[in-house]
Amino acid sequence: MNNRSLGKVVKRRNTLRIISPIFVVFLVVIVVLAIVIFLLSLYPETRVETIRDVVTVAGILGAILALSFSYITFKSIDTVSVISKMEGNILENSHYIKNIIGLIKDFELGEYSPIITKQEEAREAFLNKLKSFESKRKLTTSGTLVADELQYSLDFMPIMAFLMVKSNRFDKQNQDLIDKEYARVMFFRTNYNNYVDSLSKYLENLNNDSNGSIRVLQEARSLIDATAKYQFAQNKFEDEKNEKNLNELFEQDGKESLTAIMKIDSSLLRNIPCRCLYYKYLGLSYMKCANRMLSDNLTDDIDVIKERREKFYSMNDDDKYFIRANFDEAKKCFSKVLELAGDDLFWSTIYYDLARVEFFQTFYGIGSGEDTRWQVSMQKAIENRFRLVCNLNQALDKNRIPYNKQNPIDENTPFFRAAMIEQYHQAVLFDILFRMLGRNDEENRRMIENDFNRLPQNHLPSRSRKFDDLFKKLKIYFTNEFLKQ
Repeated sequence: MNNRSLGKVVKRRNTLRIISPIFVVFLVVIVVLAIVIFLLSLYPETRVETIRDVVTVAGILGAILALSFSYITFKSIDTVSVISKMEGNILENSHYIKNIIGLIKDFELGEYSPIITKQEEAREAFLNKLKSFESKRKLTTSGTLVADELQYSLDFMPIMAFLMVKSNRFDKQNQDLIDKEYARVMFFRTNYNNYVDSLSKYLENLNNDSNGSIRVLQEARSLIDATAKYQFAQNKFEDEKNEKNLNELFEQDGKESLTAIMKIDSSLLRNIPCRCLYYKYLGLSYMKCANRMLSDNLTDDIDVIKERREKFYSMNDDDKYFIRANFDEAKKCFSKVLELAGDDLFWSTIYYDLARVEFFQTFYGIGSGEDTRWQVSMQKAIENRFRLVCNLNQALDKNRIPYNKQNPIDENTPFFRAAMIEQYHQAVLFDILFRMLGRNDEENRRMIENDFNRLPQNHLPSRSRKFDDLFKKLKIYFTNEFLKQ
């Protein structure tokens, strides 16, 4: 059931709850009064006595009717009271913003002991948190509690993406390990989708709030659903025997995510985290649409990216316009996030996605020639991600250990801090990748060498297997190809 039809159902239920008692009371009064008058007319004593009896009965019934109306009025006032409690809730507070460091701190150092270092532990802890929300939700019919619950999920969504994608720690050549990781991801996906479904059912039965407040809750739930589908769609598992399509459900999530995010009424997303999340994933969806037009292979490989450019050159004007329009929309969305977030350090890391769009616009020749804006954006992304890593260490590490370039992550590094370090490495690696696809001049070579100096000397941590593979490829290409051109 979509949001519009759900709103109509809730409104109809609220109306029937008031009309039904009134209708019953009127019906009873009319029937009883008719019966009494009929009986009195059968046995008349005098006209005066008959009129007196009718007036007496009518008075009693009138008093009952007045009592009924008083009760209905009382219930209506109570409903208005509940609605007024929803006004000004956290979802509608335009000044609300959550500090991501505080959120990670609460998750790492709050109710969880020992500190979570593994992805599976983080998944389990988060599912337990959702179960506690469900338990509280069953004890109330007010929308205020579910508003806080929705906001928690929305605040957590930017880093919950690390829970929704497969781990990079297992050997991709070992099919048994692949199957086990697939089962873990599917378990988390199933439980999370069940949670979203329970929210939908709760909102269907929520009848104490105004239609406007209901819509705000619905759009927040829709945003959670759309962003979760997008993240689950990033999973891709290899099946060496090709006996089963491990990615069928994830591919379906990908198809549904764009439709879901497009249907959201952004005017009902009032606070900064909701709006930033919406524009970020809308921008990512536009960018993915553009790249999908060029190739189903979205691998971050130099040769693959070059092949996509060659295909773009061979396309007709209509297809080129579609790709250009999607990149333009993606850029607008990422710029909107930066405008909304202001100086917030976490959301300023969106410069990474903005840099990717600007690079592809330049690389495909749909930007402004030798446009170097992507380089400026990528440097800001690298700096902000590094600052975020340092701030997390300062805020959460009791020993105040600074970032160690040669050994940034070990087995004892808390999970979300390790994920943020990986995000920093990712920005540096993509700066190297994009520069290798650009001009081969002294300035570019110097910047690439500076980027390599930001990273460990020989390989990335074992917990970053995905980025370690890219790191090794780039280092080989830089030495054997780029420097010899």
